[in-house]
Amino acid sequence: MSTPSTSTGDPHAPEAPTGFPKGNFVARTAALAALTAALCSAVDAFVVALIVAVNSNVPPTSPLFILAFYVPAGLVGGALIGLRLTWLRRQPGLSQCQGLAQSVLLSLVWIYYVVLTLTNHVVPLRIETIHVVIALGCCVVLLWALPPVCVRLNLGVRQMRFYTLRVMLTALFFHMWVPMNHALPGNVFTRQSLITNAIFCGGAIVVYFVLCRVGSRIAGKRESDQRLVTSVALASSVVLTAAWGMFLFAKPAPIDNAHLRDAIPLAQEDVRNVVLVVMDTARKDHLSVYGYERETTPNLRRFAEQAVRYTRAVSTSSWTLPAHASMLTGLLPTEHQAHNVNDAMLTDQSPRGTGKHKQPAWPLHESHQTLAEILAAEGFRTAAVVSNPVYLNRSYGLHQGFDFYDDRWRAGFPPTAALSIMDWGLQGSSRQRDLEGSHYRPANEINEAILAWLNRGEEPFFLLVNYMDPHVPYVPPPPYDRVFPGKVEELLGWRPWNRLLGILMNQKRDLSQRERQHLLSQYDGEIAFLDAQIGILFERFRQMGIYDRSLIIVTSDHGEGFGERGLLGHAVSLYGHEVDVPLLVRYPGGRRTGDNDARVSLKSILALVLNELNIPLPEPKLAPGNQEASPHVLAELYRREDYAEMWGARFNRDLRVLFPEDDLKLILASDEQHELYQLADDPGETKNIAGDKDELIDTARVSVDEWAKSTVDQQPLRPPRHGLDDETIQTLKALGYVN
Repeated sequence: MSTPSTSTGDPHAPEAPTGFPKGNFVARTAALAALTAALCSAVDAFVVALIVAVNSNVPPTSPLFILAFYVPAGLVGGALIGLRLTWLRRQPGLSQCQGLAQSVLLSLVWIYYVVLTLTNHVVPLRIETIHVVIALGCCVVLLWALPPVCVRLNLGVRQMRFYTLRVMLTALFFHMWVPMNHALPGNVFTRQSLITNAIFCGGAIVVYFVLCRVGSRIAGKRESDQRLVTSVALASSVVLTAAWGMFLFAKPAPIDNAHLRDAIPLAQEDVRNVVLVVMDTARKDHLSVYGYERETTPNLRRFAEQAVRYTRAVSTSSWTLPAHASMLTGLLPTEHQAHNVNDAMLTDQSPRGTGKHKQPAWPLHESHQTLAEILAAEGFRTAAVVSNPVYLNRSYGLHQGFDFYDDRWRAGFPPTAALSIMDWGLQGSSRQRDLEGSHYRPANEINEAILAWLNRGEEPFFLLVNYMDPHVPYVPPPPYDRVFPGKVEELLGWRPWNRLLGILMNQKRDLSQRERQHLLSQYDGEIAFLDAQIGILFERFRQMGIYDRSLIIVTSDHGEGFGERGLLGHAVSLYGHEVDVPLLVRYPGGRRTGDNDARVSLKSILALVLNELNIPLPEPKLAPGNQEASPHVLAELYRREDYAEMWGARFNRDLRVLFPEDDLKLILASDEQHELYQLADDPGETKNIAGDKDELIDTARVSVDEWAKSTVDQQPLRPPRHGLDDETIQTLKALGYVN
């Protein structure tokens, strides 16, 4: 290999030693870059271990897996830097090249983390991989540009000391900076965020240079002293990062106030526990217990043999918050007001919060009495373990009356947006990525939390369970992902589902048979997985001796669309595929069985429970099932204005479902496009006969409008909207509630 000239023609350029071995230098630079990458991976591994230690919901990751992402990139990048340095016209000497290589590599570490952070927070892209690709792309471009800049600025005249310390401090700094911004409300441009970031960055930079400068002065040229200073500085940084991580990464603790009151003792023969199990997003006609051709719910089918099966139960809405609020209050959405809001409803409101986003729904107001509050007053221990990470979050008010309320998110901090290559590459399977992108805990983890609470042995109790598994992104674990045929690998996860959502909602085309079969195979697989976990839970109830002395109710809050009428998902209509829900009630000892064909609403659950326990109903105006107060209204859906903006005028309306006659379903719409279906002859709701029943529709509309106006006017207070931080908004997007 030829050697560079000892003179570059520049009188100010340092001379290279004779026989400067280019190939050897490139290899040494590649090794140095690999060491740099290994140092960064060590920091990432430490952060991962810290997160796992304080949040058991985050899966552990092997440090070797992290190294596999960093070191190859370091080797390639270091070789390119070495080549670039040897190809400079102004050829530095060997010792200076070594210092230049360190300067370039350290600069690239800073640039990578800065770009990653900026793309993550300033430009919050939906696909996490893009953040990493952008950051790595910037580094690749700068691999060629940085060496001559460092030469011109004379940054490599003296070899940098404490290079290892500088690299690790840089990595630690950014691993503290990124989660700090996730913890701040709003975005990075709010006043609070700007001030906090300025103080943090300024202080970190000062500490960084002080450590390096003081360490250099103290240590002198003695290697032992240099190692001592490096060790002390790194130990201090690790302790600081650990303390920071414990504060930021710790998962939110459940509400646990059971110690604040004593249970009222009951005789053993009078013990009647209440268990309400809600299968979020499980539509009735996809459960084999209701005749579905696929065997999705063998455990519920056996459960139903000793239970009452309601064949015509209807949810009070087609999405989570209002449906759950109705179950707990016995009220319709118009009555409890925990539903979507639009600008017209907010004329007199003063929203709270400083975030730029406002939540699209009101929380349940504290003036409404919940089933948990009623049972707590009767001496019941009350607990809820919920998987829906957004609308069952305590901020929406459904925790009222619960001694124990576990609404923890699955991922906690850090979110799935990349902290580094580690966070991009270490999500594991597609199921793991999609679960963490949704932040919901799967049924097996919900069961663990339930059993941990039950082990306290406190009776009588009221337990609310919310399972989220049938919700998008439909990623059942093996073997449930292949129990039913149709799975297509490239259609798995959020990106394909969001693409299909836009296509259907904008009425560009219908789902293809292949797409629909895939969605149904995975959705049904999720239901089968959930059924297995419910079976495990009930078996544990038997082992604990509480199964036969409990009132157990199994239902769903709403269904799901798979292309019917050009609709996908839920919260967009009140057709049967979104509001027809299962309702199974097992009385203590299994003393009542059979089918009940009465048309009931989920709001009737409160009355059912209280009647079984011989507890008086609340005040008359709050009593469920008062058809005079709410003229045959069973379900409501208030519009989402952003849906109308994205998908058109057909979503810019409020809807209510009535049954003026037993099998006559009327959908009243605020845009006067009413629909009427004779379910006995048209169970699929495909033949609108509204034009034949104008008088019936007009009478119902006037009655319902008067009821709604009177109900709203009597509300004690319209709850204000809360400000939501960016992390919650990202979760709303991940669950399909916000686009």
